[in-house]
Amino acid sequence: MKNKIFNDTRLLDAMDHIDSSLIAETADKIRPPAAPKREAEQPKTGRIVIAWKQAIALVACALLMGAIIPAVSMLVNSILPTSGNSGTASDFGAAAGPISDDSDIMFYRKVARRTLDNGWVYTFTREGMKNGDDSELFKYVFYGINIKYKYAEKFGGISSEDNLETGYLVFGVGSDAEKRDAALISSILSNDKTDEELLALNPDDYTFEVLDKSMFFELMQEALTGEAQAEGKDPNYLDKPYFAFLEEEAYTDGYKFQICSLNETGIIDELFIDILYKIGSGEMDYVQLSDLVASGEATAEQTEVYELIQTITRDIKENTSYIYNSGSYREKTVDGIDFSRLYGILDDMHNNRFEDYIK
Repeated sequence: MKNKIFNDTRLLDAMDHIDSSLIAETADKIRPPAAPKREAEQPKTGRIVIAWKQAIALVACALLMGAIIPAVSMLVNSILPTSGNSGTASDFGAAAGPISDDSDIMFYRKVARRTLDNGWVYTFTREGMKNGDDSELFKYVFYGINIKYKYAEKFGGISSEDNLETGYLVFGVGSDAEKRDAALISSILSNDKTDEELLALNPDDYTFEVLDKSMFFELMQEALTGEAQAEGKDPNYLDKPYFAFLEEEAYTDGYKFQICSLNETGIIDELFIDILYKIGSGEMDYVQLSDLVASGEATAEQTEVYELIQTITRDIKENTSYIYNSGSYREKTVDGIDFSRLYGILDDMHNNRFEDYIK
């Protein structure tokens, strides 16, 4: 089956040994109500890929039965491939990261992340969840996703059939070399390894074909020895999709906005806003403002647009609000770029109108 919450048949395929329809049904019951539409709609019927907040999936699975919990680790594995161990442990000591009694989500994440210039974001996460007593349900997750490009050709990478269907790039589903690296990482994180056992691994014993091996082991070290990620203060942001890649469907006045967001535990971890300028009739016949600036080809006016976008992005991330200080730009037009259109998308994101972007 395919549904609007998970919006990806691979998620349900990965859980074929449990009652997938029951998970989807339960998640439907606990999802937040849809926000009201704005009276004046902005053009915004572009594509979106949604992996609804892992918190919802964890709660949905927890509501079913204990046997389902080990399959939760496959949720991210199916959407953002390359994850590993899921199991229980009676005592992880201080490294486990206690769950606050007043937590709204009742689980925690210890996260390490690298964001590269070509848009790839690599993340290692250790997630823990109380099991009703002193034991802990936990899993390790590693994934890579591109928040800048929809097509690998745009940065000289190798295209994949998977991207043509989903409209976004994830590590481990492209070339055969990527898939082999993903399988190796899954084997490293499997077999009920503890934190201590993972930290004791020798990187020299492993060979990666595509992924930066040093980066992988550095991320694992940072995540397993670091502090739990802070929980957002705004309950509205706990209900946001974990990953959303939005764009306006049509080019208006020769351009459209593209936005990608990663949101964990109510925190906006990554946000990338770009402008696509149409230069031909094909699907990939466009240039991105960020690339024009990076290559030195941007005009002075385009550079001004880019700098304003960087200010908007920084303010949103620092204040965990998609509409923070929107009055400073929503009425602006710079070099023909109407920023009220950007505000329209960000306002939709703030008010959980993500489904408006599902084709």
